[in-house]
Amino acid sequence: MHRLNALLKILLLLTAVQILSGCAVGQKYAIEQADPNLSLAGSGSVAVTVQDQREYIVSGRNQPQLAGIIRGGWGNPFFVSTTSNRPLVEDMAESLSNSLNKKGFKVTPVTVLPQDDAVAVAGKLTTAGGDKLIHLGLLEWKPDMGAAGNLGLKFDFRLAVMNGSGNVLAQKDLTGFDDLGQLRGARFMVIYEQKVREAFSSKMEQLFNSPEVLQALR
Repeated sequence: MHRLNALLKILLLLTAVQILSGCAVGQKYAIEQADPNLSLAGSGSVAVTVQDQREYIVSGRNQPQLAGIIRGGWGNPFFVSTTSNRPLVEDMAESLSNSLNKKGFKVTPVTVLPQDDAVAVAGKLTTAGGDKLIHLGLLEWKPDMGAAGNLGLKFDFRLAVMNGSGNVLAQKDLTGFDDLGQLRGARFMVIYEQKVREAFSSKMEQLFNSPEVLQALR
């Protein structure tokens, strides 16, 4: 009887692990729908790029659509990707460009490669043209949900604002880890997406609403 109970517990555990793993497969979110509330307002032109500088993307180890992690019942990681199937930084650039447009700026999005060095990036931005040039380096963005539903976010951004000639006017770094709370229930991915979007908006607001960046964009 004891052996039967033990076997039943094992079967229930294995079933739960399979269910959790199944829920973790193939998840996506749309960070381009994030809506940062930027304090600045202007009417000038800006060229904007978000460059993927995550080590595992630059090296080619992972695809640029990688947007996060959800762990199965054994803690094994399943990758979360972008809903658009575009590189994560392109979705981030869309969100940022939309926010700048709302504030009156004329925005030109610029695409750069993860492997582009600073000279190449500056060249592409100046070629695109603009009163100001914005380079946002993404060194880390890792929403990671554990098997118990705990969601953490590791992030690392490096922002540079330049004049139209490529001379740096302001720089701002933002790095850290956020505990985004517990996610439970069948609709956990809806909450995952909501919390990650809110976190991205918050990071952009911290960067672009800082005094030095506001001054550089005036």
